[in-house]
Amino acid sequence: MTFVKACQKMNGEKKQIWYEDETGPKKIHEEGSRSWRNNNPGNLRFKNPGSIGMDNDKFSIFPDVETGRNAKIRLLRGKYGEYESIHQMLGGKFDKNGKYINATAYAPKSDKNDPANYAAFIKQKTGLDVESKKISAFTDDEIGKIVLAMRDKEGWTVGTEKDAPSAAPKTTPFDDIAKLEELAIKDGYDVIRRITAFRKLWYDAHNKSYGGTPFRVGAWDLLIPGAKGTALPPSWLASDNAALVHKVVQAKTISLQGMPVDISHVFAGADARNHPSKVELAAFALRSNVEATTWVGDLGSVVVEYAHHTKEKDAQTRRTSDLERFFDKDGGVAVFDLEDQVSDLDGNLCDFPIGKTLHETLNAYYADNGPWKSRSKAFLSVVFSAAQKGLQDEVFKAAMAYAASKGWMGDIHQIYSKPRPGFHIEIPLIGRIDEYSLWELYFNNSGWVIDILRERLSARAVG
Repeated sequence: MTFVKACQKMNGEKKQIWYEDETGPKKIHEEGSRSWRNNNPGNLRFKNPGSIGMDNDKFSIFPDVETGRNAKIRLLRGKYGEYESIHQMLGGKFDKNGKYINATAYAPKSDKNDPANYAAFIKQKTGLDVESKKISAFTDDEIGKIVLAMRDKEGWTVGTEKDAPSAAPKTTPFDDIAKLEELAIKDGYDVIRRITAFRKLWYDAHNKSYGGTPFRVGAWDLLIPGAKGTALPPSWLASDNAALVHKVVQAKTISLQGMPVDISHVFAGADARNHPSKVELAAFALRSNVEATTWVGDLGSVVVEYAHHTKEKDAQTRRTSDLERFFDKDGGVAVFDLEDQVSDLDGNLCDFPIGKTLHETLNAYYADNGPWKSRSKAFLSVVFSAAQKGLQDEVFKAAMAYAASKGWMGDIHQIYSKPRPGFHIEIPLIGRIDEYSLWELYFNNSGWVIDILRERLSARAVG
């Protein structure tokens, strides 16, 4: 058993050192001498090579006695190697000007020690020369005897060693996903197919049209055609597991330090990245199904909902404050709120490597200091940057696809019948004349929603 962490605790008046391995607390050293509790026969202070913690008085704690002993040997061979004798090492030495250097002593008088008595004790225990033999001149065997004698002089009293109480199993937001994943693994599903299966719990082939294209297979088979042939694992369809499946479906949103994340978006983005393709619609194609299933698709939905619900008269010619409402939950419409934004980012950034389970990857990505903490900066510098060319056109097409999926085919007809900006002129004695253009409303706002997302991500990347 290898301990990787240790700390001091109190059991009433009794001092304890708790030793932990990678899975949690395993052993307790209670009472006895500090040197025994800490596996520190030299009573070394502060951090030392091999130490795994410090007690409340800043004395090193080592994972085992051998490691603590080796740290003491390194100290004697290193710091005190050129001292002329054990006695000098214990009591201090003089500098080149003949001044006594107390700070260099191992056991100086100023700390209420008796260096002469200490040296005599080592001689009595080991039979070695403590007055005239240089520390570096001692053999490894002799140094070992000196360390053992110093341990006894410092006080080595064995206390009680016992097993640490079993800790309650640690829970994560992905424990139920882990249970479902285990069933899928038993069904023979690899990482790629497991991602598809989880995505299909929330997004499957239910819609029968997308972007004006009617089809039999359903919208998500059009968006991610490469995953069309993957069915849900047979075990997930068994009645015994129905409650677990339902629980996972209902608990798609988790909270991380107060920020909600929709895991269904993460799996949708990951599934599209595993099966990249264009999205071929009746009149046009979207260049990337990854963009379409995540952030570009959501920006397109903002454009359409804004076009249908805003009361701003000049919404086609300027970016209005009303457009911001569609990004905000509080007091807004929340078509593409913070939860959707960060979830779409994670769908683009969270990689699921072969050889790791999905829940292991999710736990690592969403750890306290995991990659999700810098998602905005990473997305801006990698994904957003690479997508810039032609991005407004992609959001514009995603908006039309969204309008078609909502059944607003009148929008599509207007845009294709008059694919140009309107005109806006002032005529003397008559006033301003505006020609409305839905194409202009869609296209201009496709650019402005990109600007808003960039601004919000930039603010979070700095914060």
